[in-house]
Amino acid sequence: MAFKHYVKFLLLIIISLAGATPIMAVESELVSITSDVDSSVTKILLEFDEDSEEIIKIIQREDLQKRDKIAKAKEWCVDELLSDHGVVLKKASGRDIIALKSNNISFIDGGSLILSYLYSGISGEHKQIDLEIAKVEDEQWALFNRDGSKIEHMHFVANKKIFVGVIGIKQVILK
Repeated sequence: MAFKHYVKFLLLIIISLAGATPIMAVESELVSITSDVDSSVTKILLEFDEDSEEIIKIIQREDLQKRDKIAKAKEWCVDELLSDHGVVLKKASGRDIIALKSNNISFIDGGSLILSYLYSGISGEHKQIDLEIAKVEDEQWALFNRDGSKIEHMHFVANKKIFVGVIGIKQVILK
């Protein structure tokens, strides 16, 4: 009788361990972001499975210049790229300021991305930039603009109006 319990216990452990195979995840920096409004630097990273190289998560991490502050980080499941609102990187006053979206992407091979940004909070006008994401050498991911140039940095320039201040993003400089 004790032997039956021992066998059941052993089988339960084996089944539990078989289903709990850990995914070896690796982070890869996709792009760094700055603006003319403040001195912060934000990094967009991808977390992908080391074996399959499939993208698992999108991570936004702010690099803080002051050591006494805790770095802010946000994470999204990659499926959110395909949703109507996409991955909202910046939100203010209930509005999506900067978002990444896609309607044609493979989380294994890459595809197209749309960077949507609020041009004017007064009119509600948004602008967008078409981008591509693809795997490159050494199992890393990279971002490209329409002409195929690799993008490592985005600089957001504020759209300012006299007496009002910042009302949106005037342009995005891709480097």
